Amino acid sequence: MKLDRPLCIVDLETTSADPRTARIVAIAAVRISPGTDRPATLSTLVNPGVPIPPEASAIHGITDRDVAGAPPFHKVASRIAGFIGDADLAGYNCRRFDIPVLLRHFAESRVPFPMDGRAVLDLYTLYLTLRPRTLASAVRDYLGREHTSAHDPLADAIACAELLPAMLDAHPELPRSVKDLEAMLHPGAVDLSGYLVRDASGEVVLNFGKYRGTRLSDIARSDPSFLQWVLSRDFPEDTKAIVRLASGTGGGK
Repeated sequence: MKLDRPLCIVDLETTSADPRTARIVAIAAVRISPGTDRPATLSTLVNPGVPIPPEASAIHGITDRDVAGAPPFHKVASRIAGFIGDADLAGYNCRRFDIPVLLRHFAESRVPFPMDGRAVLDLYTLYLTLRPRTLASAVRDYLGREHTSAHDPLADAIACAELLPAMLDAHPELPRSVKDLEAMLHPGAVDLSGYLVRDASGEVVLNFGKYRGTRLSDIARSDPSFLQWVLSRDFPEDTKAIVRLASGTGGGK
């Protein structure tokens, strides 16, 4: 790849998947400069200043004990900004997550990090461009044919019925049962949209807003008005049905 200026690939591990509230627990960067064969690297744990939820630790393996002696972000912010310098940025899903989270942390630390003139290359978007996530592209990849009847509902359903065994044949490491596949793809999910999940003890907890990580049963006791607010808003019906049960207003839709 031709570089006219340095390119820095950035990756974060955080306390959650919400870019608005996630706290950094680890950051790594690889800086590639024009005319050099060996990239420079930076990697450090970061104390987020809040407990790391068990569901986050289950993904990246970093626990409160691991970061107990690590510096808070504001202590390493200048070092990180200096390492990146004026480089363009890249990463996987970095435009939606890593870069916004990093910019918020820089702002909180009052460390200047101007974005003017920087290119941001998202490899996730590049991957989707090269391998579109459509039924037609999946049929092409796994069944070796063109899906000429796209958006005909019966043809689409038949194609999906053929795709599942083809995908399993191509990936023997995948679970073989529907339940196990669901657990792998949507770990801890309670409702379809992921507003509700199960914590490490199996209790249903909220996965958004000010009560993120709080058990639904605890919210029902301490702040039932919040659950009534959820029921009054445009949340999916399956989510509302579970909230109704927790709030004691019935399980019907």
